[in-house]
Amino acid sequence: AVGKMGASGTVVLLEGREQTLNFIPSPYRFCLMMSDDKLIGQRRAAQRIAAAAKSRVSNDEDVLPALRASLGELAAAVGDS
Repeated sequence: AVGKMGASGTVVLLEGREQTLNFIPSPYRFCLMMSDDKLIGQRRAAQRIAAAAKSRVSNDEDVLPALRASLGELAAAVGDS
C-alpha cells in the first residue's frame, strides 16, 4: 500500500519501531524510540485493549465499560499463561 501511494505521488510518513521500518524503504520515515523497553510492551497492551474495546462499542456508546471489559479479558489471558 505504501509503495502504491508513493508511486502515485503521495508523500507517506511512516512511524514505527525499527524492526518494522527496516522493511519499508522511504526517505520519509522515523523510528519510534523509547527510553524504557517496558514502554514498548505497555504501548502494545494499550493497542490491544483499544482494539478490543472498539469492536464492542457503537458511535454513540460510552467507551469506558468496553475498555474495562477489554482490560479484564487481557488480564485474564495473561494470568492464564
